[in-house]
Amino acid sequence: MANGPKRQLIAAANAPKPVGPYSPAILTGDYLFLSGQGARDAAGTMPEGVEAQARQWLENVKAIVEAARLNLNHIVHLQLYLENISAFEEVDRIYADYFPRGSTSASCDWRD
Repeated sequence: MANGPKRQLIAAANAPKPVGPYSPAILTGDYLFLSGQGARDAAGTMPEGVEAQARQWLENVKAIVEAARLNLNHIVHLQLYLENISAFEEVDRIYADYFPRGSTSASCDWRD
C-alpha cells in the first residue's frame, strides 16, 4: 500500500457517521468511492415516510460528494436498495429531482 495511490478520507459534518469501521468515502486520484448511505440524518434520526427517507438518503450522498469538493453531476452510478419494491415509483420521482434523466446509471434491488 505504501506505493499505491494516495487515499483521502472524506466525511461530511452534515451526514451520518458510519456505524462500522469504514469511511463515508475515499477519494483516490480522480475517483470518489462512497460507502452505502442510508436515510438517517446526521443526528441519527430516521425520517418518517418513503419520500422523506429518499430525500434524506440523497442529501447524505450530496453532502459527502460536496465534502470532496465535487457535486452530484460527478456521480456516474448509484446502487439503490429498497425495503419494498412498491416504493420504487415514489423513490424514482425523488431521484429525478436530484438527477436529470440519463445523467447517471443506476440499479435497484429490493427485499420483498
